Amino acid sequence: MAEEVDGALSEDPVILHILVVGFHHTRGSEVEFCHPKLKYGEVDDRPVMPPEWQNITALALPDGAHLTTEDSVYFLLPDPENEHRQLSAVACYRQIEAAALEETGSDVKRRVVQKSVCVLSNRPLFGLIQHHLQLATHAYFRELNFTKTQVLKDVYNHLNRTLHPSPSSPLSLSPEACISARKFVLQYGRKALVLFKLMLLEKKVLFYSHPVQRLCENVVSLLSLFPGVLENSIPTVHAAAPPVASSVDEKPSGVDLSATPDEFGFPLRFCRADCPVLPYMSLQQMDNFKGGGGIRSCVAGATNALFLHSPNLIDVKVDTETGNVDIQDSALRHTLTLTIADQRFADHVLSAVQEDEQSSSSGTNWCGGDDWVRLQFRQYLVSLLVCSRSKDTRVLTDFGTHFTRSWKETYNYRHWTVTAHPALMDIEPKHPYKGQIGLSDLRDHNVTPEQLRQSMSDTKVRLGEALTPFGQKLGAAASSTKQSLGEAVGVTRTELGGALASASSAIGGWFSSIRSKPSFYAPSPDGAYASSPDPDHAPTPDSGATPSKQPAQTAKLSFADGGDEEDDDDGFDTHGRSRFIALPPSSVDNS
Repeated sequence: MAEEVDGALSEDPVILHILVVGFHHTRGSEVEFCHPKLKYGEVDDRPVMPPEWQNITALALPDGAHLTTEDSVYFLLPDPENEHRQLSAVACYRQIEAAALEETGSDVKRRVVQKSVCVLSNRPLFGLIQHHLQLATHAYFRELNFTKTQVLKDVYNHLNRTLHPSPSSPLSLSPEACISARKFVLQYGRKALVLFKLMLLEKKVLFYSHPVQRLCENVVSLLSLFPGVLENSIPTVHAAAPPVASSVDEKPSGVDLSATPDEFGFPLRFCRADCPVLPYMSLQQMDNFKGGGGIRSCVAGATNALFLHSPNLIDVKVDTETGNVDIQDSALRHTLTLTIADQRFADHVLSAVQEDEQSSSSGTNWCGGDDWVRLQFRQYLVSLLVCSRSKDTRVLTDFGTHFTRSWKETYNYRHWTVTAHPALMDIEPKHPYKGQIGLSDLRDHNVTPEQLRQSMSDTKVRLGEALTPFGQKLGAAASSTKQSLGEAVGVTRTELGGALASASSAIGGWFSSIRSKPSFYAPSPDGAYASSPDPDHAPTPDSGATPSKQPAQTAKLSFADGGDEEDDDDGFDTHGRSRFIALPPSSVDNS
């Protein structure tokens, strides 16, 4: 229906309808007012809802609504005009004492009256609409007369003027507006990354708590961490996945690629007809967890305790009040165990958010703010996608070997691999917080024995790979050195041998010359041994000096063996060599 927006007709208004849901003491919850009017007519002044909206009253007034004075809820409805589209709904409900009303009517039988003001939109602007609708609901209750609905008509027109897309306010329609990713990180800490990875595995996940607004915000905040999911996947009812392929490498057939304009292939297709994501689910929609209607998995929020009594229908239960994540299956729990690199990533995001929380309660700083948090998870997801296509499968170990193996079996991954994504080719395949386990990890992170062994094994393999070229060069250098050294030793040995031969010959000749010289002392005719002059050392007489003629002095002789012998010894050995050692004249005893 065309509505006036800023003086011009808008053929496609953002806000489709505004309704009021009340509780009748005999008929139960019912729609009491709708603007603009639906084409299905009215019964007893009450608008008739299309069959696709049969659960709207149970969703607008959720289970346990009577326990709070006011709260808000987000939910989804099928579009009766377009089977391929979903409508986003935000409802704000309040209580008021019946005695405070100016006009109660005959239908008011209880002390407290509760109404819910609900807005239906064709865009998933949950946060923005809730912010405006909460103020409008207060204004509606201040009328003290629920038949005065002009204020609601004014709210309808105001929202369409405010939220209608225009070049002057391109950010006004961002689905992430007023959705706090930083609060989600503060509430769950490291488990925020566990839930992020859990979404990719397409499991049955139930967010449970009361009041309902917190769990709805948790579901929507988690979805906002995935690029393009709120903008593209929530409004569109994507076809169910085809039968599971026999091989993880087999591509799904009949894939509609029109909803993947992003250069990285975002949004990932984990929100589908057979895998719904519902911020809030009433008890009437419990078949989503039972697998009825071809439902394979579901992520939803609920306040009815009956969901908790069906543990076999749920893979993971998330208590949004305590932040506890209860993973039922031990194998799935092992698959979702965070690696050391994952823990570093989660701690870095949490630390930045905590610092921002302390410095600015409004979260206006970039680092640690909502947009910054979403950017970190986007980078994490891009790195995961890049590593999943790398030929080196070891790069996936930092994301978890069991996790990546399970993720590659899901439809959303196989759907993503159908199309080539050239933008990923320029990105290095590695975890954003890749690194070996250090002392800080052992102190601050939960390092399992398996992770420690894996890290040591990876270190050994990478060290071996790094040293292989060095070892080859070192071996070649050693071989070359050995060959050169052998040649040098051979040359040196030859030259040294010649030198030793020459030296041996020279020494032998010297000894021979010594043996061939006559004795310096010869026997005199009377049998005594007199010193005979050495022709080589003969004294040179001084000029003018007359040599004195002195008789030859007889020197005492000492045996070579050191003992004294008698004079009758001839003084020669058996070889004819002298047995005496001649003493120099200066040592002769003249006494």
